[in-house]
Amino acid sequence: MRTRTPALALLLAAAAAALPAPSALPAPHIIHIMGDDVGWNDLSYHHKSLSHSPNLDKLATGGVRLSNHHAFKVCGPSRSAFHTGRLPWQMGYYDNSGTAVPWLDVDSNRMGASLDFTLLPQVLGAVANYTSHAIGKWHLGHVTRAHTPTYRGYKSFLGYYDAMTEDYWAHTHSTGHNAPGGCPGTGLGGLWNALSNNSGAALGHSLDNGTYESTLFGDHAVRTIEQHDPTTPLFMYLAFHNEHDPHQAPKDAIDKYGGGVKSDTYKVTVAQIATMDEQVGRVVAALNASGMLDNSIISFSSDNGGPLDHANNFPRRGGKHGFYEGGIRTEAFVWSSSRIPQARRGEKYHGLMHLADWRSTLAGGLVGASAAQLNDGAPFAAESHDHWAAILGEAPCPRSELIHNVQ
Repeated sequence: MRTRTPALALLLAAAAAALPAPSALPAPHIIHIMGDDVGWNDLSYHHKSLSHSPNLDKLATGGVRLSNHHAFKVCGPSRSAFHTGRLPWQMGYYDNSGTAVPWLDVDSNRMGASLDFTLLPQVLGAVANYTSHAIGKWHLGHVTRAHTPTYRGYKSFLGYYDAMTEDYWAHTHSTGHNAPGGCPGTGLGGLWNALSNNSGAALGHSLDNGTYESTLFGDHAVRTIEQHDPTTPLFMYLAFHNEHDPHQAPKDAIDKYGGGVKSDTYKVTVAQIATMDEQVGRVVAALNASGMLDNSIISFSSDNGGPLDHANNFPRRGGKHGFYEGGIRTEAFVWSSSRIPQARRGEKYHGLMHLADWRSTLAGGLVGASAAQLNDGAPFAAESHDHWAAILGEAPCPRSELIHNVQ
């Protein structure tokens, strides 16, 4: 295990002291953390007896919790919505694999965000010269290199292109082995290595093999921050795999955080969240050490609700793959010591928000992109709404006409 970072509460308190006025600050550094299959009730600040996500808890309760935030029912279409600002139906992107519509078989590798649309890092780069890095799960298409991260606005990428890996330590995938005409790979059990870098090529099994996935991504995130020029705005899309299948976590994390949990299955879930949370703490510490934390926005969302076999969506009905609230109403928050006034910290924003709205909220409300830059000449742009002023309590929710007293 890595050396633990200083208490996040001390770093956040220091960041909040003696801040310049927001108008005097340059374009903010933006770190968006995407959790995978995180249930509505899976972070520990919801529980009195558990404390497995202290870093995420501090950010959530010290920022603004987005209590009415929604996604799609599964991963890929949600990630497309975040990046393009369009709803899944607008993209013809209805599922992860198998079928796009009931009467049409589609190769899952060909599913992805259409090249007719720009992605969020491309907009940020054009508006304010952001340097963008993607780490973790992509799942936005890889049938051609043009669909992969470094051809769509990201300077670098470390992660995997498809829906999931077969093993959190070996970073392998079953696609090549099980596909018709496929052949065995070189990884665990003859599987193909799924880990890829910004060249578009699979990485060989080396020191990366045997490193738990969230630690691998946390290591790379910290290095990226340490090597970044703080005078240039940074956008980091940090898309952890946790708590997606396979249901795996380090034994020491299970032993440490699962003591107050009766279900053996949920002990692993808690440990998965804890290992992701530890890396979030390291990222915040790296931002602080680089002098970037004071001018950073840290946001979090899950790509969909938690699976019913191992997540906790209480009190929402249903889970991943379904359209009840347990599947589409997700955990989300935003934190900043410089952009969120003291009076709003610790509050909830009840405005109806969708993953598609992050594009206009971050690139528009925060950075100043115009409607033309956000719309990129493609159709259906009106479905991304800027919530920044509403989150700050300075304006009504831009989707207020759709809200029916939902709390």
